[in-house]
Amino acid sequence: MSLQIVKVDDTVPGMWTVGLSLSGNEVGYFLKEYASAPAAEVSDRIAVADAKLRAAGAHCVVQSVRDLPAVLLDIAARMRVGETGVLTI
Repeated sequence: MSLQIVKVDDTVPGMWTVGLSLSGNEVGYFLKEYASAPAAEVSDRIAVADAKLRAAGAHCVVQSVRDLPAVLLDIAARMRVGETGVLTI
């Protein structure tokens, strides 16, 4: 039996990894700051975080954990056809 793991985080990936852009450390807002931040600034920060997480090897990047159900279904489908999530360097 092989073990399959999904990691959800905003740090450098090393297995099936879902990066968190908006709710992760890269964007860096507290809730009150986020609520009052200009939309363009929020979008810019999300774009930078998304690019950084993808460049680090995230298989997928979502804004928050509320987006996980669809991503986990996709990962499960990919695992059923033999994908492992292991990054080749």
